[in-house]
Amino acid sequence: MSSSHHRRQWASPAVRRCGSRHVGLSERQAEDAQLVVCELVTNSVTQASHKKIRVRICEEVVNTLTVEVWDPGPASPRCRSLQLDAENGRGLFIVKRLAAYTGWRPAGEGEWVFAVLEVRPNV
Repeated sequence: MSSSHHRRQWASPAVRRCGSRHVGLSERQAEDAQLVVCELVTNSVTQASHKKIRVRICEEVVNTLTVEVWDPGPASPRCRSLQLDAENGRGLFIVKRLAAYTGWRPAGEGEWVFAVLEVRPNV
């Protein structure tokens, strides 16, 4: 089983707990949020060289879900040029397509990378 599958298995209950408690995510919104979590975690794990990372999923503003991942990597995140035959390099592009806003900020010995997703209550 791939490591991305394991990350998605971890992300699913974390996103669902936050979504059901705060914003009532639809199935599609939960899937998008899980993908954003997985992509940001994958990038952080790659940058952190197996050191600890931190993940926060929260509703900071009504009808939004903020996903933040901290790693001790020194480099700021950047999108690569998309190559059709590349096996990786699409993560931040996917995150930018799904999120209303993305960014990063330095923090101590590392950085927080974040994505803010707009969500509508599941009514």
